[in-house]
Amino acid sequence: MAEVTVKIYWDAARVAEIRVRRGATLRSALLEAGFSPYQGRFRQLNCKGLGLCGSCKVLVAENSQLWERRSCQIRCFNDLEIKVQ
Repeated sequence: MAEVTVKIYWDAARVAEIRVRRGATLRSALLEAGFSPYQGRFRQLNCKGLGLCGSCKVLVAENSQLWERRSCQIRCFNDLEIKVQ
């Protein structure tokens, strides 16, 4: 089974790195590894990955820029660097 690496930033001091099954959604990979893309009340009140609420947003680093994306709609086919808001 092929895997990719996801590097997770919270702030300048906290960084984590997880190995993810290629093709998995970023949301499910984060939750399986014990991390949450949700903040505050959205930890309980969310659409459970259906792409409707937008509460699982993360910043994805690409070409020296940060793009805001929903983690439930990102498939992990390549190594990623993300910032959890």
